[in-house]
Amino acid sequence: CLYRIDFIYFLSVLRFSFFLMCSTQKYPFFLIDSQIEMTSDVTILGVTRKEQLPKDTDIFRTDDGAFYWCKSSTERLYVKSNGKKIDAKRPGNNIWDIAAHGNALYFTTLFTDKEYGVIYKATYTPSDANPAIAVSHVRDMIKDEEIHNSGSCCRLRHGKRYVYRMWEDPNSYGTIIDLPEDMLKDLDLKGVHMGKAIYTNKIDLSDKSRPTVIKLSEKVIVIEARKKLLMYTNDSYPFIYCWDDDNYIYVLDTNTMELGTPLQLEGFRINFITDVRNGEITVNGWIGHVRHCVIAQLPKEYKQEDERNLKSTIDEQIKQMGALQAGNSKLGKEVVQLQSTVKDQSERIQVLQSENDKLCDGLRAIQELKSQNEQLKLRCDQMEHMMRETKIGALQSAKRSLKFVESEKLSKPLICIQLENGTILYFDNVKPFEIFTIVDGARITADLKSLEGEFDFSFRGTVGNIAYFCSIRGKQIKFFKVEFENQKLRIEHINEMKNSEISLINNQPYYLIELGREWSIYQYYEDHNDTEGKQFTISEIKYLSKYERKYHKGVLYLFREHSQASIEKVNENIVIVEGPLLDPDYVSIYIPSHSDCIYILNMQQNLLIVLDTTNLTVSQITYEPTSDSTNHSIVGINDGVLTMAFDGVWGRHLATTRMP
Repeated sequence: CLYRIDFIYFLSVLRFSFFLMCSTQKYPFFLIDSQIEMTSDVTILGVTRKEQLPKDTDIFRTDDGAFYWCKSSTERLYVKSNGKKIDAKRPGNNIWDIAAHGNALYFTTLFTDKEYGVIYKATYTPSDANPAIAVSHVRDMIKDEEIHNSGSCCRLRHGKRYVYRMWEDPNSYGTIIDLPEDMLKDLDLKGVHMGKAIYTNKIDLSDKSRPTVIKLSEKVIVIEARKKLLMYTNDSYPFIYCWDDDNYIYVLDTNTMELGTPLQLEGFRINFITDVRNGEITVNGWIGHVRHCVIAQLPKEYKQEDERNLKSTIDEQIKQMGALQAGNSKLGKEVVQLQSTVKDQSERIQVLQSENDKLCDGLRAIQELKSQNEQLKLRCDQMEHMMRETKIGALQSAKRSLKFVESEKLSKPLICIQLENGTILYFDNVKPFEIFTIVDGARITADLKSLEGEFDFSFRGTVGNIAYFCSIRGKQIKFFKVEFENQKLRIEHINEMKNSEISLINNQPYYLIELGREWSIYQYYEDHNDTEGKQFTISEIKYLSKYERKYHKGVLYLFREHSQASIEKVNENIVIVEGPLLDPDYVSIYIPSHSDCIYILNMQQNLLIVLDTTNLTVSQITYEPTSDSTNHSIVGINDGVLTMAFDGVWGRHLATTRMP
């Protein structure tokens, strides 16, 4: 076995040496794309729109079409709406590492009291009355985490190198780079595209040589060029756009692994590519010494992808329509058969009625046939109703509406936590930390001396009448519990372990251990080295990283956004919940440990979805938020009273309503 390991290592070293030799000598069987002369083989792009930018200002664009303006000298982030500038309330003193994904803009910022940076996201909500940019915390950066171009990140975990995007959970997501570290030391990570890490390598080439593409493995692509390259990627398209300081744009088609004809914006110096969509490219840069943002038409070959996507969507819709038509056809045949049967039965009834005077037992047969006839008519009506419902779509759930009454206005944006007995704890998560409750008008504060020296302290969830918190510092994670008993708030350090060994479940006081396709879930006070947790086999589940994980009463619930709503019981221990209303950017999930229900809050739709875990049924309730609110969250449910927090221009408010 040892000889075999040595031989495999020898082959990997030999492969790397051969790769270096081929890269230097340009052996054609390692080059996916050949070299061309750039003197005349260049496509000049025609600019359709351009706008002069203020000094030190760049523009970023999200998938919903919103343009974000970022002024680096004042660290200002805003959106223009109806001639007005809508500013984002920045959480820190600076903005770094900006990248757009979906309908949100992600960025990092630094705080003097934190060892590492913090990642936030900004989401613009257009409105004629009150447009706003909501800035929310995504996660704290972790030790040894590197953020590169286009929001791509890299870190070592369990001795393996992972690449992922800044909006992904580094403990759950990531592409493993299955190559020796010495093969990567001279390469620069520039992007992550469709699960592949995209590196660049600056090497000596002739002045008129174009870049070359090398596929090191199924998950690693290297683009070699004579100058430093920057990159724009989007998983919605197979194209990767690279540019250098000569203002050439190189487009790599990842389906064919070929570079197209170089592109150029004449008289324009590129800073970075902001967006590519619908056959147009949006670029930030300079005309002379003045900043501009320009939009140009791409060549025809790069517009075809949009058409292919449209054709794919149309084909999928045609398939769905065909399935519906097939279902309608089947139902129609059954209706015809039932109508034919009804006609036959009616004819038999007439015959029996004409012979009624002669056949005494014919009356009983007539009564039986009449009963069958009524049942067949009822079934026929049901089938016709099903056909109508198939044509108009799925049945709509009846929705009731909740109206809230404001119960408290907070002096600062405190995190509010309701225990099972109804007690509300108030948590200030900004150092110096503070936890208190109010009883009969008196303020009772917890003694947090045990947190001295901690830079991070965050609320993780409740079980019964106990609130759980954690603190992460370096490679260590500490767990605490806070309990209100005998008119006192007590905090207790209950456990400690290495954060590289575990993954935390969001907003619940549980952690899990991943061993291949087996998961084990533990409570914070349990040590996975001494205790056997609740075990789950996840080998049957595809695309596991796309799901939000929740644990309730011994069952693992997996939530994700999907165009089709469904609840699937995989086995006795795992339930999958999917639907179009589960957009993770707008949804929060609240699970009282003592309840049989899971509450799903969609603040974009002002909708509360209640999942009954006993029979896996769903009900929907709309609610009316306070007039100035932009962010909503559930504080707790006690004795049928729902308490929610609403954040808006005038601060954070608590409001209550009675559940139906």
